[in-house]
Amino acid sequence: MSHAVLDVFLQEAAATAVTRCFGAHVKPSDISVQRTRKEFPGDRTLVVFPLTRLSRLSPEATAEALGKSILEDVPDVVSYHVVKGFLNLTVRPGYWVAALEEAGAQSDWGRGPRGSLPRVMVEYSSPNTNKPLHLGHLRNNFLGHAVAEMLSAIGHDVVKVQIINDRGIQIDMELAFLVEDQFQKVQHVAGIECGRVGGHQGRDITALARGED
Repeated sequence: MSHAVLDVFLQEAAATAVTRCFGAHVKPSDISVQRTRKEFPGDRTLVVFPLTRLSRLSPEATAEALGKSILEDVPDVVSYHVVKGFLNLTVRPGYWVAALEEAGAQSDWGRGPRGSLPRVMVEYSSPNTNKPLHLGHLRNNFLGHAVAEMLSAIGHDVVKVQIINDRGIQIDMELAFLVEDQFQKVQHVAGIECGRVGGHQGRDITALARGED
């Protein structure tokens, strides 16, 4: 049973509980089911506030009544916790194991037709070409490629991008340093002395520009 199926199942169980507890009828699709926030116990949360018009009780009393009813009727729900107008439900651990086994039995689980989801761009790893490459760049390549392939598998049209030799402030500073270096040679020949301009003295790019090994 997938997460979406679980949500629909809990909506139906909540609608049944509303009828049992308050003698009222509500469409399951009108009941809001959300993932429980991490700071609270539970797996799914029913938003009870809209149901108080049917129960004519406080949000806390409404949630308490619904929680008891769902706990009695739904074996997969093992406990509940009321937080004001929210009813947090905890699902038995075996449910998640069964859901994982069901997904693992499907060779195409989670996959979607290419282009069925919006186009996205994944940019990686775009190393700084003014510095040496290292193993960390390989790690970023592997991570970026894996993310792109996963997004593609579920249906996104993925554009993979790597910005190589992007001209930024470091390149401007490097060029300024090279120009200054040549200018100092001219000063030496002409017998002129001027102060240094400054610049990014990237040794790798500098050596490459000078034709050094």
